[in-house]
Amino acid sequence: MLTFLMTKNPRLKHLSHAGEMGYRIANYDWAKTSLGDPEYWPQSLVTTIGMMVEHKFAMYLVWGDELIQFYNDSCIEILGNKHPEALWYEIRKFLERNLGHYSSAFYEVSGW
Repeated sequence: MLTFLMTKNPRLKHLSHAGEMGYRIANYDWAKTSLGDPEYWPQSLVTTIGMMVEHKFAMYLVWGDELIQFYNDSCIEILGNKHPEALWYEIRKFLERNLGHYSSAFYEVSGW
């Protein structure tokens, strides 16, 4: 079980008690991603993630130009061995790695 003590990102500290994914989101080094430091994230993203990690039903969010993935604890079982790599991973790279040549069909259908 994860220990909920401190968070790396003060703006996301309210998430650290919202299950495993709340803790992971609150403590990930987002500055390494295209989303950057959570201090500069839009309030709509922070609010949406807060609602998502508290929800009991599987919820999944893709955000930003690079389509970075977020999900709640209920998605962990669905993702299986893709967890926790799926968090913070750009969806295009994730799909290419996990769907192989089928990813191009996904892009055509989705319009990405």
